[in-house]
Amino acid sequence: VYMLIPLLIANAVVNAYMGARGIGININTLPVVTVGVGFGIDYGLYIVSRMIEEYHAGVSLTEAVRLAVATSGKSVSFTALTMIMSTLFWTFSHIRFNAEMGILLALWMGISFLTTMTLLPVMVVVLKPRFILRERPA
Repeated sequence: VYMLIPLLIANAVVNAYMGARGIGININTLPVVTVGVGFGIDYGLYIVSRMIEEYHAGVSLTEAVRLAVATSGKSVSFTALTMIMSTLFWTFSHIRFNAEMGILLALWMGISFLTTMTLLPVMVVVLKPRFILRERPA
């Protein structure tokens, strides 16, 4: 659930964009949606996995979140920015569908990245999820 909330926000933004641009949800846009969701979940998994590792090592939850964003966040940022920038090159395509899907996918990955790097750590610190807190050895 913690990783789905940033994804739902990205989904809402992308659906609003699709509605504003008149892009329908059909069999052609489904692969873009799938890739966008996949990257969003991956970003969250990397960050949360690192939070659990740091918390397991004995630091406070707040410090574990800070360290996770500082370490794993760098690789997530690099991956996201690389993927977003390379996908934006599709916008130069003379094939309208490719250009629209390039923007759509870049938007989805960008919003997923931003919500994962900002909202997810805040949710973990504020809500203190049991799936992380039970990871500390006795």
